[in-house]
Amino acid sequence: MAKIIFDPELAQQLRTGTEKVGKLVSPNFGPLGRNTIRDQKYDLPLVANSGRKVLKELALPGDGENVSAVLLREAALNISDHYGDGALTTAVLAQALIIAGQKLIAAGYNPMQLRKGIHALLPQAGPLLEEMSVPLDDELMEKFARVTAKNEEVGVNVVKACRQVGTDGIITVLDSQARETVLNLWDGVRYDYGLYNMIFATDGERKRAVLEKPYVLLCNVKIQNIRQIQKILEDVVRQRASLLIIAQDVSDEVMRILAANAARGVLKVCIGKGPGFGDTRRRNMTALAAKTGSMLYEDGMGRTLEECGLEICAQVNYAELDKDQTVLQGFTKENPELVEILRKQTLEKRSTVTDEDEVEKLELTLSILNGKTAEIQVGAVIEYEMFEKKYLYENTIRAVQNAAKSGLVPGAGSAFLWLGEKLRPEAEKLTGAEREGAVCLCEALAIPAKLLADNAGEDGNFIVKQLLELGDPRKGYDVLDREITDLQEKGIMTPCNAARSMVEIAVETAASIWTTGAAVVSKKKPE
Repeated sequence: MAKIIFDPELAQQLRTGTEKVGKLVSPNFGPLGRNTIRDQKYDLPLVANSGRKVLKELALPGDGENVSAVLLREAALNISDHYGDGALTTAVLAQALIIAGQKLIAAGYNPMQLRKGIHALLPQAGPLLEEMSVPLDDELMEKFARVTAKNEEVGVNVVKACRQVGTDGIITVLDSQARETVLNLWDGVRYDYGLYNMIFATDGERKRAVLEKPYVLLCNVKIQNIRQIQKILEDVVRQRASLLIIAQDVSDEVMRILAANAARGVLKVCIGKGPGFGDTRRRNMTALAAKTGSMLYEDGMGRTLEECGLEICAQVNYAELDKDQTVLQGFTKENPELVEILRKQTLEKRSTVTDEDEVEKLELTLSILNGKTAEIQVGAVIEYEMFEKKYLYENTIRAVQNAAKSGLVPGAGSAFLWLGEKLRPEAEKLTGAEREGAVCLCEALAIPAKLLADNAGEDGNFIVKQLLELGDPRKGYDVLDREITDLQEKGIMTPCNAARSMVEIAVETAASIWTTGAAVVSKKKPE
C-alpha cells in the first residue's frame, strides 16, 4: 500500500522533519560539540558526535518528516563516503537552506524561481573556493592530518603511510588482536594472492616460499603440460637461477613435475596465483608486467609458449609468497612510461566507478603500479576503542588524499563564510524570487562559522562579525584555543573538493525539497 501526501500538509511535514534533523545535528557540530546517544537494534546504544554515526539509519515516524530526514541523511553520508568528513557540515548547510526557503515559499514566493536563484550562483562557488585554496605541502600535511584525526598517533601514522606510498597510493586499515597499532611499510609490490600450492614453500616453519633474484614468468593462460615451459626451465637451470611462475592456472601434472624437481634441488621454482579473476586478473598482470619488465604471455601473441625462453621474463631482486599474499621487491627492468600510462588510466576509471567491489579491485591494480604499500593494523584495549580508531584512520586517510588532489581551503566555517560574502554581489544582481533564493544561499553559508562558535559557548553572531571585519579568509575561530587565528598556520583546513561538494549537495537537497508538492510513501507492515 502507498499513501499520497499533498501540500500544504506535506510542506509542514517536510519542514518539521528538517527542523528535527537540524536540532539533532547542531549540538554535535565542531570540536566542542556535544554527544548524541543513538539506539541500535542489535547492539548497545552508541554515544557519538560524528555526523556519519549520528545520521546513519536515521528515520522519523511521520511519513513526510521521514522523507526530508532521509534526503538530509543521504546527502550527509554521500560526503562522508567520498571525503572522510563533512557529514555534519553538509547537513547543517542543507537544513539552513531548506528552512529559509520554506519560509519564503510560505510567504508566497514561487519555489521554482527560488531554485533558479540558488542554481544561478552554484557555478561560481567552485572557482571562488579554488581561489582560496592552497596546495598540500609536507609541513601542512602534518598539521592537517593531526587536526583531522583529533589524535596524535593517528595523524603521525597516516602521514608516514602517505609519505611511503604517495597521497594517491593504497593504505590498508585492518583490525588487530593486539593492543598496539602497527604500521607496516613495504617498498615493493604486495597483493593478497599467494602460493598456488603449499608444496612450493621453501621455509616449512613459516610456511612461505622465498626466492632470491628470480625470473618472473607471467601467463594469463593455463599451463597444460610441462613442454609449454620446457625451454624456459632449461634456461633457468643453465643459469642456476630461480623462477617464479604467476599464472591463470596450472595443471596437476605440471605442478607435480615442478614440485618433484624443486624437492630434489634440481630446480628453484615456485608457482603463485594470478592476482584476481577474469578482466581484473588481466589488468593486474598487465600492471605486474610493466612493473617487473616481464612480458605478459596470452593467447593470440603470434607465437606459442613453447617457443618462448627467458627473453619474456625479467628478474626481480626478491620474492616472498605465503598462502595469502605475494611480495615482490627490486624491479631492475621496470618500464616507467608504461607504468605511468596504466596508472593514469586506472585512476581515471576509479574516479568514475561507484561500486565498492570494483573500486577495491582498481585499488589493488594501483597498489601494484605504485610499487609501495602501507598497512595499518589498528590495535586497542577493547573492541569499541579499536572501531573508533579504525574510523579515525579511514577518515583521515581520505581527507589527506583529497587535500592532495584539490588543495585546502580555510576550515572552521571560514571558507563558507567568505564564499557567501563573495557571492552576495552576484545575488543582488538578480530580481524577485530568484534574488531571494540566491540570498538564502549566501546567508546559509555563514551558519557553520556561527554554529561552531555557539557550541563553544561564544556569541556566534559576534564572532562572525569580527571575522568579516578582519577581511582575511585565512582567519577563523579556533574553538579549542578560543581565539581568532591563522587557520592555515594551525592546519585547521578543509579539502577544496570536499567543500565544493558540500555546497553543491546541500543546494541540490534543498532545491529538491523546496520544489516538492506531493509525495508517495510506502506503508510498511509492522514487524
